[in-house]
Amino acid sequence: MRKIIKNISSTGGRNAKFIGGAIISSAGLFISPILVVVGILPLLTAIFDLCIIAPIFGLPPEGEKLREILKKT
Repeated sequence: MRKIIKNISSTGGRNAKFIGGAIISSAGLFISPILVVVGILPLLTAIFDLCIIAPIFGLPPEGEKLREILKKT
């Protein structure tokens, strides 16, 4: 599971969350307002550099701290 969290918190994962969130939110403007709301979560986590599943495993949600801890393991 740490591998997944490491990928999500990496620069590439952060870019993927941003692009994915932007695409889902944009599609929601034409399809359904629910998609806008669903797309906002990955977009905001990418902007604020957060990993919302990390606390479930006892890790900090802040990207910088998380990457530092995962680098050591």
